[in-house]
Amino acid sequence: MHLELIPMLVGFFTYKIAMFTQAIQESVPDVGNHEV
Repeated sequence: MHLELIPMLVGFFTYKIAMFTQAIQESVPDVGNHEV
C-alpha cells in the first residue's frame, strides 16, 4: 500500500460523490428539500 496515494484517492472519490450528488439535486430539486 502506497500511503501517498490515499489522499489522492480520497480527494478523487470526494469530488466524484460531490458532482454526483449535485447532479441529482439539479435533476430532482425536491430531493434537496427532504432529509434522507
